[in-house]
Amino acid sequence: MLTDPFACTEAVLTPRDMRTREQAAFASGVSSLLLMEDAARALYARLKPLIRPADRVAVVCGPGNNGGDGAAIARLLLLDGFDVRLLVAGAPATDDARTMLSYYTALGGRVTALTDATAEPAIASALDGADCIVDAIFGTGFRGAPEGLYAALIRCINRSGARVVFAVDIPSGMNGATGATGATGATGAAGAAGAEPLCVRATHTVTLGHWKAGLLLTPTPALTGQLSLAKIALPPAPVVAPLRLITAEDLRYGMCDVK
Repeated sequence: MLTDPFACTEAVLTPRDMRTREQAAFASGVSSLLLMEDAARALYARLKPLIRPADRVAVVCGPGNNGGDGAAIARLLLLDGFDVRLLVAGAPATDDARTMLSYYTALGGRVTALTDATAEPAIASALDGADCIVDAIFGTGFRGAPEGLYAALIRCINRSGARVVFAVDIPSGMNGATGATGATGATGAAGAAGAEPLCVRATHTVTLGHWKAGLLLTPTPALTGQLSLAKIALPPAPVVAPLRLITAEDLRYGMCDVK
């Protein structure tokens, strides 16, 4: 007799599903700061094999908790002796992100503060020579099209020539629920003829905790590069998800054991 056909598959969550999962963890007593640290260490374990000892690494952080993950990764890079620079687009907007940035700077980490007035050539200069760029600008809750400073950052990352572009959870500019991206043409006008996605073009994307719907539904899967999942220490809980990931391995073995 075939058991539940989805019991051996992976849940695919929307950003709202993931927030619900995290909020339940916090309500049960899990520290959001310690969970961020756990996430950063899981991400760093995937990043470190991709870079070489002499590589220069730029970590680009937005103001939210995705940026907090980035600041924690920058600290781990710094402690391992890598040549790392942190680019911060706006002041951290959450307590956990502020704590991670403060920890990094307390250890002597270099920070380049970017504002809406920062010109695109200055951003390009700050990224010049980076062998690896960590994209920690936006998380899976982002919707719409990046504007201003964030649009300039994404354009500069995509033009940088970095050998590794490592996206934290999702490439910045991609909708975590649908995989849609904003677009910009040669003139910079959103939706222009011949427009290209205004989204970070990652070589590697590591998503946290559960697969995110947007990463699997996106019409531009090349933007994610090599896609993988890193588990984090969320307390056990039932996961109700309308989407499931079925792999070739699941199909090969009939998805579940036959009893």
